Amino acid sequence: MSTMAPNEPRMRYDETFKAEAIRLWKTSHRPARVVAKELGISPATLYSWGRESRPVGDLVPGHLIREMEEELCRLREERGKLRQQCVILKRMLSIFFELPEGKSRHDTRRLKPAG
Repeated sequence: MSTMAPNEPRMRYDETFKAEAIRLWKTSHRPARVVAKELGISPATLYSWGRESRPVGDLVPGHLIREMEEELCRLREERGKLRQQCVILKRMLSIFFELPEGKSRHDTRRLKPAG
């Protein structure tokens, strides 16, 4: 619901005012409603200006995206290798530390190497 009278013309703000309003909001670390009230505009207007001022494709530069994707691939490969190593180590430990016959894990305080 609009608070403007039906015959009242819409307020127009220049780009400098919009940019300054967005800068004030972002750098002050205060809620949009507080900054908007101080400026005499609605919080929705401030949010709208913030969305318009932010180019969609320029949030993260392309070269950084490529570097991040390469790093992600490298980390996934490394994680896979570490998982394989973990499985191998578990198998080795289960072979190396066999429980004496007739004993359960609860019966022994310390496992002794087989052999």
